[in-house]
Amino acid sequence: MNANMKSILVLAIMLAPPAIGKRNAGGDSGGRDWRAPIQDRLEAKYPLTKASANKSDIVKAGAVLVLKKDNLVMLTTDMMNLAPNVYKDGRITQGFIGRSYRLPGSSNSRVFVKGEKFWLERVDVKDDGVVLEFLSDPFDDVRYKGTLRFPFPKLSPPPIERIEELVAQVIDVDGGDQAASNSQPAAPAPVSPPAEAPVAPIAPPPPPPEDPKSISVGQTKAQVEATFGQPLRQAKVGVKLIYVYKDLKVVFVNGKVTDVQ
Repeated sequence: MNANMKSILVLAIMLAPPAIGKRNAGGDSGGRDWRAPIQDRLEAKYPLTKASANKSDIVKAGAVLVLKKDNLVMLTTDMMNLAPNVYKDGRITQGFIGRSYRLPGSSNSRVFVKGEKFWLERVDVKDDGVVLEFLSDPFDDVRYKGTLRFPFPKLSPPPIERIEELVAQVIDVDGGDQAASNSQPAAPAPVSPPAEAPVAPIAPPPPPPEDPKSISVGQTKAQVEATFGQPLRQAKVGVKLIYVYKDLKVVFVNGKVTDVQ
């Protein structure tokens, strides 16, 4: 091979366009199609739902999605086409064909607004954008389907993180905000008040004091014995009978008290 041919071959190699079929999402060369990582990440974050062929039933339920923007147009599942929606500059819009489905009196379309829910059937990463296909639950026994495209320059996708950020501006997994709030530190458990000390039973009031024992002149021996009991000893002095108690002496004459000492 002469020098001229070598120069031409080197120049041809330098000017040859780079292969694009095996780029990853960041534009680097790799062993997988660059679309695959984007699709894998989105399907992991928003699990797909599988519907029956006629879209009448859900065969396998994926994540329930919540719409975060207004103006998403979907068509009834008996329509051949899918309503084409585009998300750009923070808004969902439709081209001429998409706007035609919103004409007054159209019974084949429905406009979904922020807060409404549906399923994700498919993630399709194309050369110039990511396309999501949605399917709704029945409204008056009618399901709706539609697509939403997130465009980017052809064969020049932004980083995966940026694509995820754009998609997250439009949809969220139902319960996602709640799950985030559940990750916050739990509120401290209420502290129970200290147990009250047992209340001691109230002692019954003391019995009223007994009336002091007394002896009156003229009482009989039987009356004295009923009050003071039998004497410790007794003595007979003439006509007197003396009962001796611990601190008391009682004198009887003719069986009746005459003196108390």
